[in-house]
Amino acid sequence: LKFHKLLVQAFEKAIGWDILIKNPAKYATSPKSDTKEITVWSLNEVNRFLNSIKDVEVYSIYYAVLKAFHTGLRGGEIAALKWENVNLKEGYLDVKLKAVEKKGKGVIFTTPKTESSSARVMLTNELVKELKELKKKHKIHKLETGINLEFVCTKLDGKSYRPTYFSKAFKYQVERLEMPYLTFHGLRHTHASILFELGANSQEISKR
Repeated sequence: LKFHKLLVQAFEKAIGWDILIKNPAKYATSPKSDTKEITVWSLNEVNRFLNSIKDVEVYSIYYAVLKAFHTGLRGGEIAALKWENVNLKEGYLDVKLKAVEKKGKGVIFTTPKTESSSARVMLTNELVKELKELKKKHKIHKLETGINLEFVCTKLDGKSYRPTYFSKAFKYQVERLEMPYLTFHGLRHTHASILFELGANSQEISKR
């Protein structure tokens, strides 16, 4: 679309310089806009979704959604987040790893490529409270089974989830609850949108 507009402008200049008589670009069908509309949820919709899935047997999705909304983390960053990188006393987490799915290798963990990707993210009071409750459940699980759950969002055997699991399970719950369409990654945009509404500037939001 941008290239088509550029051609129209170039040919118009050529007409002005008496190089062309007509603008051939005007006879071409203009392509559709390549700009995708970003869908986000309102705060009420986020709360409605969280309240609806909290008591369902998908606690991993509940906490994954909670973290995505409150921090803006990507699915791969949430899947790789370990308790050792979460400081509930001071109220922050450090993004040290991200989970990536490789064909034939399963899930591997890599370090963020840029300094902005490897960041310290401050936690909301609500998220700190929720994570403290989750950590208690993990400690009880260790006492009962002997399995140490090092990942914040984890399977009961201690293994991490695939990032695509979050996406698929989130999609299922959205459809089950007949919520407005949103992808798991859309929670990151929702986080940014609500921050903007609360007065954060674009530079602050881009760091999340």
